[in-house]
Amino acid sequence: MSVVIRRRAEYGNIVRRVDSNLTLKKYKVYLVIRNIITIFISMVITKENINQFIEGSSMDCSNKGITHIEYIPDGITRLYCWNNKLTELPKLPESLISLYCGDNKLTELPILPNSLIGLYCSNNQLTSLPKLPESLEYFSCQYNNLPYEITLNNLKEHNTLIKRKLILSRICV
Repeated sequence: MSVVIRRRAEYGNIVRRVDSNLTLKKYKVYLVIRNIITIFISMVITKENINQFIEGSSMDCSNKGITHIEYIPDGITRLYCWNNKLTELPKLPESLISLYCGDNKLTELPILPNSLIGLYCSNNQLTSLPKLPESLEYFSCQYNNLPYEITLNNLKEHNTLIKRKLILSRICV
């Protein structure tokens, strides 16, 4: 009898160890999944979390591993979003005067507001630029995949080329 009781006790201990190991493994998987979700959510700027990046009329989400910005509120005058993992930007507010989006993975920029004075978009993967506002006073766009160098000195020529491409695309449809 004592052998049977001892074996049942051992069996109970084994079952508890296996059960606790499974629970521990499930808990570890849960923690990993929770961390992945937390990291993913923190990489996207949404209407729910945008206020943590806004101070006055400036929005600063630089160097945060951001992969996507859903929108930028009206009234923002300065947007600092350099050194992230952005592949695109949302529609920019007309109030914007400075855009710092160097060191991302941008392949194109949205339409730029006419109020823009400073544009810093170096170290991206830009293959083209939209029409650049003639109000630009500061401009830096090195280290991209542009077909030609664009500077403040040849800004008007760039805009003329963009207009011609637009006309040709309408004619050659």
